[in-house]
Amino acid sequence: MGVTIGIIGGGTAGACVINALAEHPPDLSGAESGEVLVFDDTALWWRGRAYQDDGEYVWCNVPMSDMSVRYHDPDHGLAWMRARDLAVDDPVTGQPALLTRPAYGDYLNAATSEAISRLGGRGWRVRLVSERAARLWCDRRGVRLETTGGRCHDLDRAVLAVGGNAYADPYRLSGTADYLPDPYPLEKRLAGLDRGCRVGILGTGLAAVDVAVALQELGHDGPISMFCRSGLLPAVRGPHRSHQLTHLTVPAIERAAHDGPLSLTALRRLVEAELRSAGSSLDHLRRMLLPQPPLTRLSAELDAFRAGNDIGPQVLQKAVPTVGQDLWYLLAQDAKHWILDRLHRYVMALCCPMPLVNATRIAHLLSSGRLTVHPGTTGVQPAPLRGFTVDTSAGPVRVDLLVNTVTPARRTIPHLARGLIDHATATGVLGRHPLGGLHLDRHTSLALTPHGRPQPRLHLLGELTGTAFYFISGMPVLAKRSADIAHCLSSRGNAPTAPRRSRRVGPPNRRPAPRRAAADRIHDPKATDREISMSNETTAVDKGSEALTLLEQAMEYAYPAALRAAAVTGVADHLADGPKTPEELGRMTGADAQKLYRTLRLLATRGVFREDEQGRFELTSTAEYLRSDVPLSVRAAIMMITSKAMWLSTGELAGTLRGDSDISFERLFGKTIWEHWGRDLPPEEEFHTGMMSMTEPEIQSPVHSYDFPEGATVVDVGGGYGGLLLPVLRANPTLRGVLYDREHVLAKHRLAELGADDRWEAVPGDFFETCPEGDVYLLKYITHDWDDERAALILRNCRQAMKPGGRVLLFDMVIPPGNSPHPGKLMDFIVMAIYPGRERTEEDFRRLLAKAGLRLTRINNTAGYLSTIEAVAA
Repeated sequence: MGVTIGIIGGGTAGACVINALAEHPPDLSGAESGEVLVFDDTALWWRGRAYQDDGEYVWCNVPMSDMSVRYHDPDHGLAWMRARDLAVDDPVTGQPALLTRPAYGDYLNAATSEAISRLGGRGWRVRLVSERAARLWCDRRGVRLETTGGRCHDLDRAVLAVGGNAYADPYRLSGTADYLPDPYPLEKRLAGLDRGCRVGILGTGLAAVDVAVALQELGHDGPISMFCRSGLLPAVRGPHRSHQLTHLTVPAIERAAHDGPLSLTALRRLVEAELRSAGSSLDHLRRMLLPQPPLTRLSAELDAFRAGNDIGPQVLQKAVPTVGQDLWYLLAQDAKHWILDRLHRYVMALCCPMPLVNATRIAHLLSSGRLTVHPGTTGVQPAPLRGFTVDTSAGPVRVDLLVNTVTPARRTIPHLARGLIDHATATGVLGRHPLGGLHLDRHTSLALTPHGRPQPRLHLLGELTGTAFYFISGMPVLAKRSADIAHCLSSRGNAPTAPRRSRRVGPPNRRPAPRRAAADRIHDPKATDREISMSNETTAVDKGSEALTLLEQAMEYAYPAALRAAAVTGVADHLADGPKTPEELGRMTGADAQKLYRTLRLLATRGVFREDEQGRFELTSTAEYLRSDVPLSVRAAIMMITSKAMWLSTGELAGTLRGDSDISFERLFGKTIWEHWGRDLPPEEEFHTGMMSMTEPEIQSPVHSYDFPEGATVVDVGGGYGGLLLPVLRANPTLRGVLYDREHVLAKHRLAELGADDRWEAVPGDFFETCPEGDVYLLKYITHDWDDERAALILRNCRQAMKPGGRVLLFDMVIPPGNSPHPGKLMDFIVMAIYPGRERTEEDFRRLLAKAGLRLTRINNTAGYLSTIEAVAA
């Protein structure tokens, strides 16, 4: 029998856990073997996004003396440098040397390989599983994990350490031509750039500095503009000075917090005391951050570096990884909101400084006039032909390329982990933190359930812990947290359980085999009375908990009802200019203030809206998409999905299951859904605007991950108002588009948003009869509306009209094997109540396409829940 530990995430955080386990290996006494499984489908094992291969001009901003991946061996990184004849001190400044980020990635690789060998010598085998985690379940016996490949693994303990969060997209520009949503790796993303083009950078933080330096290094000689609200560049990392923290320590913070949360006043006293002990002051830091031209501030900081007098910024830079997480965890909720909303950019500027080499280059770019920093940025609009117009306090600025480096103050779940986390929170395994990220215990990093109970076998690390913690991804923080987690893994509950094997998921019993019942263990001489009593207690509690979970699930229908109420009343639009009380919102929307409060309170539990200490509600990053005037708005989609036609039909599905009628909707309304939307103008408008709203966010990943043939004619079959064809044509300027639908639908199409463009036309017709000629046929959510016979007829008409060498692309959900949760299964349930069609598996699609004379060539599973299913003539 063996012990299995799972690490979910093979990036930098995963590397830290492996190294921490090597420093403190769990005891295997009583177990035959130990295994560590690391789950990820990354090509950047141990490096993560931060330390991937890139140009030699991309620097770490912390010296190697503070970047050891081994918390209990702070000189480990320096020893690695010396072994490779790398200077540990800068020969010019005499300060501790910095590494380039690619070189630090080499260190992580080497250290983790060494750690794996070290674990092997202690009886622990480390195995890399090249699949992402898709679902997980927990109970007191362990963790069960299902991968994206459909394999199931039973783990005794697990560390959830997924990372890879992309930058924020504050102006909803994702998918727009000439827009780089993520600049890294710089050498690859900026390669081939027109040397003289006008480059805009959203943000002024460390990543923005990296982009500007990389442009200079790569020979770009055009103007560079940085855009943000404050215009504040990172501070310059000052000279290394020794200072022992005496006031900003965990015991001092806990004393200041007493038995309650830490107030802003108490925090300020601690910071002031620490700065005074170092010969600095809070007033000096304020003066550093006063509004002034970027070059003026930067020159002053470079002068201060050479003088080496005030070490106030260095004190805070040391305190952040040492006590920052404990401090933030104990801070009062209103103080956290205040810091995130008003102070975040200043804290980041001071505590995440740029290295001297970059500061010198930025100063040169500013003084030569090639770099301009534009504060007061308020908006960005794509220009008619190419590039963007950026609105600033000094007026509009035109750029040809826009590079995004904006990091949100309130962290979000990494994109690739959202399905995993959504499932785990929906099933009560994990609880969300109201500020973003997930709830966890401060001391052990154990995950907390929605009710605040610890999951005794599941730890959290890295991106998922923001903003339960504040500073989450710096190497000193990750190394310290990993050491604490390794200590927990080594010292608690390592008794082996039943042998565990990975297996292909059919419809498995997802719970590990239960322990013996208490009655069975009465005859076990090793079982004490207390053990038997606790077992009976636990069994009763488990049964009650499961019954309550089922009741809670039955009440979940209230959440979409609340979403609909918020969408219909337009609350989000009224909060666009700032927080408001329920009374103010009631007057604006015509709603009862108390009932509106109760509705918003429910939505706030899911991170949709947020209530401040004054009882006012404000928009969260999620609630922004409930506004009607923003790109990717889903307000109309939510109103369609929760409309009476869908709501009542799904509620009456029991009759369909009993055979009362094939389709619930037809039994309730006495007509088909198409007659309902076709005859009644308000419902049809609701349908098409809803589909347009639904398509915009759904199609971002599929459109930009598919390589359309140059110069092809693309036919959007049943394309409605053009919600799919618009982004396809925008992202592929050589394509010609045909929007194909019924004549009265096309009367309201939106292709004119492309301007006076001869690349598109709207062609009326019936896809059951014929289709226009083209090279590529797009069908989004078309075949799922129809049974196989009629879906095959539509596809056959596409096949007959298709030019030689053409292809058909279906944008649909593909239901995976097994019984794990998947959005396609939710959609299939809705479809069953309303349409004659269904969602399909890969094999279903293969058979359907074959009936139409087509052959499935590939399925591209994109970052969202829609897949791109490609087929060609058979």
